[in-house]
Amino acid sequence: MVDVIKFFIKVPAYLVLLFSFITPRFRNIWIYGSNMGFVGNAKYMYIHTSTHTKIHSIWIGSKTDVSHIQSLGLQAYYRYSFKGLLYALIGGVYIYNSYVSDINLYTWGRAKRINLWHGVGIKNCERKISTGPLARIFQTKNVFIKLKYLPFFVKPHLFLSTSDQMTNLCMECFGITQDKFVENMYPRCDIFMWSEQRKKQFILRYENAKTLNLVNLLLTISFSYLYMPTWRDSGYDFLHDFDYSRLNAILRKRNEILLLKLHPVTKLNIDADFSNIIIVDKAVDLNSIMSYTDCLITDYSSVYYDYITIPNKRMILYIPDYEHYISRDRDLAFDYMDSTEGEFARSFKELCDLIEFRERDQFLYPRMSEIKERFWGCAEGSDVNDLCDKIMRYIQS
Repeated sequence: MVDVIKFFIKVPAYLVLLFSFITPRFRNIWIYGSNMGFVGNAKYMYIHTSTHTKIHSIWIGSKTDVSHIQSLGLQAYYRYSFKGLLYALIGGVYIYNSYVSDINLYTWGRAKRINLWHGVGIKNCERKISTGPLARIFQTKNVFIKLKYLPFFVKPHLFLSTSDQMTNLCMECFGITQDKFVENMYPRCDIFMWSEQRKKQFILRYENAKTLNLVNLLLTISFSYLYMPTWRDSGYDFLHDFDYSRLNAILRKRNEILLLKLHPVTKLNIDADFSNIIIVDKAVDLNSIMSYTDCLITDYSSVYYDYITIPNKRMILYIPDYEHYISRDRDLAFDYMDSTEGEFARSFKELCDLIEFRERDQFLYPRMSEIKERFWGCAEGSDVNDLCDKIMRYIQS
């Protein structure tokens, strides 16, 4: 009954959606957006096409994001402003990180929808989720629940993939056919391969002061860790035994730092400031700072697969809740041990030992080339220029 009531409250918005199917669409107007802020593949492709002579690039988003983007001299509008709605109704191409709601749920009409997605990884997602609370949503037959979670069910015209393995997985996850995929490197990963001079120029031009300050700090530190665990669908507190004081003492002794970046909806319970543990501000773009770190600590997150594209980095897989995760949070599409390589820690003590007794600066992972081939095989060697060309050929066909 609650879902029915909410549906009728949104009737005017659904009428706007119907109207969006009859508005004219201009294929040279590319609309970008992301519900997670000015980040991800959409951000890096938007910046690239903003200098393209044949493409009119516009970012549609929150007031905070729009204010920042406009300060860079780029075109952006608040999604519920007059111009934001107007451009969303006439833009011929929608490019987003996850769902059409990244731009506007009620304006996509006849626009060509390009889903750049937000992660190469081993987790089942969308229609393939069989455990945890999200499974009930994607497997529902209830039309009102589907309308409530409409963004999950709006299929793209093109979906960015990176390898045959990822294409086959995403075909099942998103219920789309093989001809709907474009294979290319993620735009957000291009920066990892740039020269130092080009990276610095990009950061100075497009990133905020917090990102620049963090890069400058990393350049002064002997060794740095980036801890990025994934979200637990069940809300399980996997950090319940994480002893920040003990870890900070180890890091301080070694003149090393740990950057902590949790998923935006993960609760962080730290009741003190630590000299060598830095909570990464949500305004910092991690893709711009990632290559300046020396080691990634993660678990089941797709950030692992971004990070392995950067040469000569250390990988720590911290998985204290492995059994709980795969049974209560999210089932995996591929065998975890077969699809990862690095140094494994199943307890906080093991994690501390790996940090405290690091003996070498070069880390050799013999299976890494095979793992990269499986997850990035079709993408390696391509960049955002190639992706832009592929999308242009598609919309002109």
